[in-house]
Formats: sequence, C-alpha cells, structure tokens
Amino acid sequence: MVLDAGGHVTAFEREDGSSNKRFEIAFGKAHGALAFGMGSRSLMARAESQPYFIAAATAAIGGSLIPV
Repeated sequence: MVLDAGGHVTAFEREDGSSNKRFEIAFGKAHGALAFGMGSRSLMARAESQPYFIAAATAAIGGSLIPV
C-alpha cells in the first residue's frame, strides 16, 4: 500500500491468498500514520498509552485508522 501526502492510494498489490479485507487493513494502517505524522510503530505505542485518544481520533477521521 502506498499513499500520497493527501492520503490517496497511489499503489496497491494484493498477494494471492490474502484475506478479503487486506486492502482496508493496509489502508487504515497507512492512513493513520499519515494522519498523525508518525510511523505505525510509534502510533501503536501511542494507542497503548492513550487508548481513548486513539478511539476518538479514529471516530473523527471516519474509522479509517488502524494503530497496530
């Protein structure tokens, strides 16, 4: 999954045998990293320390945030 700075998909390739929701999961992870301006590992650490904030941010951006 590759997104541009505006969060728009520029490239995606699905491997044979991947789950049917792999696109949505990859998008949520990449979109969250862009929205917060941090890598997904840092975003996961923030989710562990501030779960209510991450839940609120997820709702604010329409549910397209996967912090893990």
